[in-house]
Amino acid sequence: MPSRKLLKTLNTSLLIASLIMVSLAGVIGYAAFTKKPYIVKEYTLFSIKRRSEYSLKFLLTPNEVFGEELSYDPKTPIYLSIVKFIHINYSLDYRNATASGNLNMTVNVVHPDGWSKTYLLISKSFNNTSRIIGELKLNLSRLLMFMNNLTSELGLKPTPFDVIVDTSVKSRLKVGSRVVMDPFTHSITLAIDTRNNKVVVKGNLSNSATISRKISKTKELNIVGFNINTLRLVSVILAVVGISLLTTSTFLLMRLRSFNTVEKFEKKYSDILVTTDSIPKGSNVTKISLSNLEELAKLARLLERPILKLQPSNGDELQYFIVDRDVVYVVKVGRNS
Repeated sequence: MPSRKLLKTLNTSLLIASLIMVSLAGVIGYAAFTKKPYIVKEYTLFSIKRRSEYSLKFLLTPNEVFGEELSYDPKTPIYLSIVKFIHINYSLDYRNATASGNLNMTVNVVHPDGWSKTYLLISKSFNNTSRIIGELKLNLSRLLMFMNNLTSELGLKPTPFDVIVDTSVKSRLKVGSRVVMDPFTHSITLAIDTRNNKVVVKGNLSNSATISRKISKTKELNIVGFNINTLRLVSVILAVVGISLLTTSTFLLMRLRSFNTVEKFEKKYSDILVTTDSIPKGSNVTKISLSNLEELAKLARLLERPILKLQPSNGDELQYFIVDRDVVYVVKVGRNS
């Protein structure tokens, strides 16, 4: 049987080791189980700035108020009776890319009843440029005559109508080694108000946008050089080992208490305790096991017999017993597991 001092030292060591392991398991487990094993990062492959813009200039019959020409300003009225030509300039600019493709500028007249007719169409191609330009010059007298002829064919009276300028661009953008398709349309409307003698511009003259493409990459999260899954496994192992050591420490503590019980018993009843190297055996000997040492001591006092102590040479267990003729009363303590 191990000595009491050895068990006490072993118990203390196991207790300290178990507390350290359980604490480490808690710290590592908190760090590992409160975080996802992977982090997702978003990367921008490219970013292209696009700006589409119209500018309008009205060529006028010379007059004292506006002169011979007028650049469009939403605060300034444009009177139909003095407008001779409308210059429409269009530009499309790309930043961080060059473009190749086709540009189509279409002018449609639209009747209030909903039908429309194409008045003008121009097309141009462009190659490896960051700026695309288109230009229209509308003769307002011819435009009015074109619409009047259409309404006359249908037996309709002249009426206010809209002129829709539609610019359609099909661009193939080159960004480094990447090629990106960018079909785009930008439209404005010129309301020809013959009743109120005005030309009213509707729609946004400028339009800006960003063309970009992003990708997401999954990256394994590491803490102090270890990935999350490894740390989770380590925390579980530490917890299991720590709890096992704590259980063993508890068992050893119970053994220590057993030692204390034996020591107290031997000290208390030293006057009637005798050590022996054998226990009576034979067919005529009746052996009765008692539950604890105090019961054995009471019986020894009652029978006026000494308590005999036997410790076998193999150290397996201690036996305390009383011999009363052919009856042996026994208590076994200190069994190793």
